[in-house]
Amino acid sequence: HGQDRAFQLEIIARTVRAGVLAERELDYVFAAQLRRENAFHVMFVEILPNVLPPLLVEATVRLGYAIFAVASLSFIGFGIQPPSPDWGLSISANYGLIGAGYWWTVLFDGGAIATLVVAVNLAADGLQSALDDYIAKLIGKRIAAMLGANGKALPKRLVEKELASDVQDPRAEIQRLKGR
Repeated sequence: HGQDRAFQLEIIARTVRAGVLAERELDYVFAAQLRRENAFHVMFVEILPNVLPPLLVEATVRLGYAIFAVASLSFIGFGIQPPSPDWGLSISANYGLIGAGYWWTVLFDGGAIATLVVAVNLAADGLQSALDDYIAKLIGKRIAAMLGANGKALPKRLVEKELASDVQDPRAEIQRLKGR
C-alpha cells in the first residue's frame, strides 16, 4: 500500500515538474527576471498560477478513481464493512434482488456513485474556469501596461525596453538568464 501511495505522489510530482519546466521557458518568466523579481515571486506569482489548472484536473481525476475504488472494494467485501453506510456495500447487499424485480435498488446506488463523480468533475471545471478568470485579471494589468493608449500592442522593441529599463541589451540578458 505504501508503494501505491509513493507511485501516486510520483505521478503528481511529474505533472508539476512538467508544468513548471514548460512554463519557465516562456517569455513572461524571463520578463519577470528582467524586472529583477526574486525567485519567490517568479515561482508563486508567475509560474504557480499557470501550473494550477493541470493539478486541479489531476486531483479531480484521482478523486473519481478513489470514489470508484472504495465502492468497488466495498462491493466485493474488502472495503467498508457493515453497519457503515456505503454505496458499494448497498449494491452488494441488493445485487441478489435484481432477479426478484428490485433492480432499482442497485441502479439508484450505482447512479448515485456516477452522479457524484460527474458532480466533482463539473465543480472542478467551474473552479478551473474561475481560476482562469482570476489569473487573467491578475496578468491583465501587466498586459495593459504593454498596450498603447489606443489599445494596440506596442512594438516588441518598446515592450522589451519597458520590461528591462535598467538592462542595456534585453536580448543578451534573456540569453544570459536562459543559460543559468
